[in-house]
Amino acid sequence: MELVNVAVVVNGSAAQSPRTMHHVEMLLQQNNRGSLTFIVHLFAYPPLPSSLDDTHSSVDRTSDRYQLLHTYFRFHPLPSPSFALRQDHNQSQTLLYSLQFASRGILAASTRSIALLKQLIFCGAHLDIILVQIPPSIPTLACVHLARLLSFFSNKRTKSRHTKVLLDWHNFGYTLLSVAKAPHFITYFAKMYEKVLSSFWIEHHFCVSKAMQLFLQTQWRIHSHVFYDKPSSQFHPCSRVESKELFVKLSQEYALSSDLERIGRSSDEDYGRDTNFMCVSSTSWTADEDFELLENAMVILDEAVDVTVWMFITGKGPLRSEFERRWSLRNWRNVRLQTVWLSRSDYIALLGSAHVGICLHSSSSGLDLPMKVVDMFGCGLPVLAMDFECIQELVTDQFGLLFRSAEELAQQLRSLIEAEKQTNPASHGSAILNTRQVMRENVVKQYSSAESRADAEWNRVVLPVIQDALGFAKKLS
Repeated sequence: MELVNVAVVVNGSAAQSPRTMHHVEMLLQQNNRGSLTFIVHLFAYPPLPSSLDDTHSSVDRTSDRYQLLHTYFRFHPLPSPSFALRQDHNQSQTLLYSLQFASRGILAASTRSIALLKQLIFCGAHLDIILVQIPPSIPTLACVHLARLLSFFSNKRTKSRHTKVLLDWHNFGYTLLSVAKAPHFITYFAKMYEKVLSSFWIEHHFCVSKAMQLFLQTQWRIHSHVFYDKPSSQFHPCSRVESKELFVKLSQEYALSSDLERIGRSSDEDYGRDTNFMCVSSTSWTADEDFELLENAMVILDEAVDVTVWMFITGKGPLRSEFERRWSLRNWRNVRLQTVWLSRSDYIALLGSAHVGICLHSSSSGLDLPMKVVDMFGCGLPVLAMDFECIQELVTDQFGLLFRSAEELAQQLRSLIEAEKQTNPASHGSAILNTRQVMRENVVKQYSSAESRADAEWNRVVLPVIQDALGFAKKLS
């Protein structure tokens, strides 16, 4: 068996990087399938997701899973940033603010560079492949190039085993800086940095959409492989038992209305005949999602319907507390908001129990696709999504609806609620088309096969590229 050391670099939170953690999982799964053995080195901020933590209480130390992690997985924790770049949108283009932003940015990049370079150079193994998540590109790209250069001069292996670098484009860092109202010269520098350092001495590129692939090819002359996000096998439509158990749990843990617990404790015959409509949205509470639009849509909906509308929002982030404060100032009649932070199993159960998902992601570049929608589809959940340049690569009228304004979102929700009320569950011959149910059936059908899931997509797109980079296609097949 020949050892291949693969570095997976996030330079961000491991627990909040599901696409990159899936790379790790799939690389580990390749072991014992061919003549090559992968040792996977993860460079990221802690904590690890429990699925990769061999010290987690849920991992049986006698299990094959523990042996896999203990033998083939190495975690190289990067120190979490001690401070964040402060953003003041009102002062974003003043000279003083620009200088402060630049100085703090240089300090942050310097400290992160030292930490990442130290880990890459002294990780204890020659790295055959470095797979890098982009963004962040500053300072990640520079560090990876420097580490590779040092390896090139110090290693005496054959040319075919020199370190190869693969970039996985989730978005563009300079567009995120633009949304954050960074000074113009910093955004321009970030764009040039990203463009130049990604354009040479990189063997392969992955990206998340065809629109991004086209941009990379036409604007930066970079050839890339489209690697779509797909739901993992863990995401699935929920049974009535799972949904009812979740509603009882949420009503008790968050001291919610007794109506929710009543739904959870209802009989199977009565379940689904209640006057509640449940929406769910998942977010990191960042500036690329329009929470004001959601609030305004719910104000309109609150006056237009006579059912209880539950709006569950999962996630943590900087804008959450301000949204909750504004929401609490309104006098709501029918709409109920609950922000939650759930375990993975409860998150999946919530997606599988809701009537519809809402995605507010508008994309800083207009070229990336929201992974939260993929999770919702995996649970059989139709989605109402913010319309932007490439969203129709993921959300079509078979699986959901697109909106551009609060009024449009409110109208779509109202139509779905009215269709839900008028369709009698006991009458299968009803002439009224339940739009949500049709979309749900389409979603479930689309993602019911193993070929439509994340593992199959990785094997179809990523594995052949790694084979090519290593030059061992026959050994890996």
